[in-house]
Amino acid sequence: MLQQNKPAAAAQIYEQLAAQNTPPRGPDFALRAARAWLTAGQPDEASRALGLAGETLTAAQRFERSLLQIQVQGARGQYANAWRQASAIPEPRDPAQASQLFHLQQQMALRAGQPVHGVRAGLARDRVATSESERNIARRD
Repeated sequence: MLQQNKPAAAAQIYEQLAAQNTPPRGPDFALRAARAWLTAGQPDEASRALGLAGETLTAAQRFERSLLQIQVQGARGQYANAWRQASAIPEPRDPAQASQLFHLQQQMALRAGQPVHGVRAGLARDRVATSESERNIARRD
């Protein structure tokens, strides 16, 4: 469904799979549903889907849920709240997760009217890049 550019339909399927599977697979499907709802431009549905993930989450799933919650707030235009939440998350040890966090911090800071924080997040993203390609993307952004 995602490949056919039907994110809402994909989200519904992911929600069904989340309901049919136990952790850790069920929460993975719930997080995918939330991501698909965001792609469909439906942040309220994404927020509801995040609730389907439950509380039995791996560390990676908790991290992803946090990022998705911030994206939901951003999609609702609540940039100041999204920025506060994003800035409160400590830097992950995993470079890929750190890059995701800094990219989101950069986006929310700039949208919240915090350009200095946005630049700092961009520099941090450049610092944790593991390849020249990632560095170039971070610098371009």
